[in-house]
Amino acid sequence: MTPPSDLDGIPLGIATPILLPSEHKTAEPIDLGCLLKTTEATFLNKEIISLYHVGHHEIILISPFLDAVLLHRRHHFGSFLDRAVEDNTEVTLVTKPPKAEELGIYRDLEERAIFVYFLPGLHSKLYIFNVDSTKRSDYNKTIQSKVIVGSSNLTGPGFGLDDDLTNYELCYCLPIPKYPEAYQYAKKLINKAMDFRSFELRARR
Repeated sequence: MTPPSDLDGIPLGIATPILLPSEHKTAEPIDLGCLLKTTEATFLNKEIISLYHVGHHEIILISPFLDAVLLHRRHHFGSFLDRAVEDNTEVTLVTKPPKAEELGIYRDLEERAIFVYFLPGLHSKLYIFNVDSTKRSDYNKTIQSKVIVGSSNLTGPGFGLDDDLTNYELCYCLPIPKYPEAYQYAKKLINKAMDFRSFELRARR
């Protein structure tokens, strides 16, 4: 190629990219995660309920405040946790230390094989649902693992599971590349926390 003899009409300082044949391929979509809300689409409660229909390797629930009604075996969310445990899923709850009169709630969870930990100063809200892809059927094959952070406490109004008592919450379903970092953070909190048995023994002294 020879340089042009006349540069009139060509804007200076603006480069015109030349695409090679290999660069014409459609780029893979970038996983940016998604916002989940309790009062408008995309609804947080729908994402949570969709997870009821798949098996899990592990479920980690981290919230400073929780609703005993939500975790009760008769509530559909509590029933979901019980089914997960029966399916050999490790279910862990991390929350702030309770008052002595509230220990019965957590004792019930421990008896249902849900591991309970208490961490002073906890303010994080983090929910990890590690889906077992080998247990998905054709009906639920599109359901993936989810890691959710945001403002929602582990309560009916916080998750939008109680239509008449829904808070205005905003959460974020993390993109897949961020899952390991969130999981490591969750494990760090668990390691710093006190397990239920140790906490109960200390409370009795």
